[in-house]
Amino acid sequence: MWVPCRTDRIRHTVGSRAFAARWCSMQLIVIAAFAIVLAMPPGGWPDVWVESLPLTLVLVAALMLVPGLLAGAGAALAISRLRRGGSDGPAHRLYGGFSAAARFGLLAGLVVTLVGTSWHYVVRHTLGLGAVPLVDELVLLTPFFVGVLLCWLAAYPAERVLRLRPVSGSRGDDAGNDVPPSRDASGAAARPWPLAEYMMFNIRHHLLLMAVPMAIILLAKDVAESYRRELADWTGAPWAAEACLAATAGVMFLVAPVIMRRMWTTVRLADGPLRQTLEDFCGRIGLRYREILLWRTGRMVVNAAVMGLVWPVRYVMLSDGLLDALAPREVEAVFGHEAGHVKHHHLFYYVLFAAAAAMVAFGGFELARRFWTLPISPSEQTLWALTVMLPIWLGGFGWVSRRFERQADWFAVDCLASELADGSSDLPARQTMAAELYAATLYRIAALNGIAPEARSWRHSSIASRMEFARWCARDAVGRRRFAHSIWWVKLVLFVITLVGGVTGMIMYWPSAWRL
Repeated sequence: MWVPCRTDRIRHTVGSRAFAARWCSMQLIVIAAFAIVLAMPPGGWPDVWVESLPLTLVLVAALMLVPGLLAGAGAALAISRLRRGGSDGPAHRLYGGFSAAARFGLLAGLVVTLVGTSWHYVVRHTLGLGAVPLVDELVLLTPFFVGVLLCWLAAYPAERVLRLRPVSGSRGDDAGNDVPPSRDASGAAARPWPLAEYMMFNIRHHLLLMAVPMAIILLAKDVAESYRRELADWTGAPWAAEACLAATAGVMFLVAPVIMRRMWTTVRLADGPLRQTLEDFCGRIGLRYREILLWRTGRMVVNAAVMGLVWPVRYVMLSDGLLDALAPREVEAVFGHEAGHVKHHHLFYYVLFAAAAAMVAFGGFELARRFWTLPISPSEQTLWALTVMLPIWLGGFGWVSRRFERQADWFAVDCLASELADGSSDLPARQTMAAELYAATLYRIAALNGIAPEARSWRHSSIASRMEFARWCARDAVGRRRFAHSIWWVKLVLFVITLVGGVTGMIMYWPSAWRL
């Protein structure tokens, strides 16, 4: 089944959206970069490998240049392949490999410069910035920031080439022809994405979005360290400074949607049939929110999001590209998926995963050091804990996220099934129709974003497998219940690990609280 749509309004670029989607994981790289700085001991990492100032500066320059060269090489090879008549798929995979290598190079280069060289000493002592809260950390990260900007600059030529290319195999019209180049709502051909607009989009959406709250957390760390003794004396807890840091991180997490709303270009979704439909939808499923927002991206993003752990700071965001390309029922299907994340409390369990991962990594080494006299220094313990956390996040978080995405997929299908007005009271039949509609919407979004249906990502299964999952749930009620039960166990395990880790931490770090 293919859902009829306004083919005159689906004529959008996909190439640049695909490339922008590849760099969305840059947000996670930015978080990781700040986390590395947060984990640094006050005096820097001991026993650096490179103490020579000239060699240190050479490695810092490499951090800035090498990732950009990798991204530029991937973009150049992809453009060359396309101009020789190659298909989009191999060109995108080629660039994807180089862009992944560039992201890895950014993070690996930062680790090398902070842990293995005297860059920390140069910034805090040679430049005399060690006594200035936050400024020293931002200067430490400056080569990383420059490297990120150079990566985007290197990718820009490929963005321009793919922006005006037709989309192969996207079923842009009833005859199965390719989707033409990007057009706006009036049907006029879209202009190429100017460099300044392209860079500002990436800076706002991928860099500043993460850097601003993380910088505030870094500032809180500096202040807490400066008053560590006073905080310990006042509270009677030697870990009071760490508690203040954790509280600041929690507050920043809660208010992150407010920051995101201001950082991105958003406005209130105008009154009209679509807004009324979405408001009615939220009323039926009991979804509370602060506001429904239109996310202005210059039609470069076809996506939706629900942000906020609690409703006073919860915003529903629909991109202009999504509203311009999809029919109202398809928008409702996408909206239902995002609502599913809220109704199933996925964001809360993501927080539990982060807490559980930290407890397993850092708590495990702390227990080993205390009870098995592990012969490592505190700074070495931190490095080993960060090393252990990397596979936990790469493997565990992706595994959990993919299952949560599928649970949200079925929530959207179930909501659509309850609203289909086909004159039939047969729930399985309506669920089958809803699953087909949702699968078609997923395929449409994949085409608009230039994503191959078979392509997988770290946090999402492939579009093709999610389409088949929606159909499978509609025809197999027993299997659907087994899947829901497995998700229940995943959430229970996360909750138990966090609870046990929290209680263990209180016993280890605050023994006076357990005295009768």
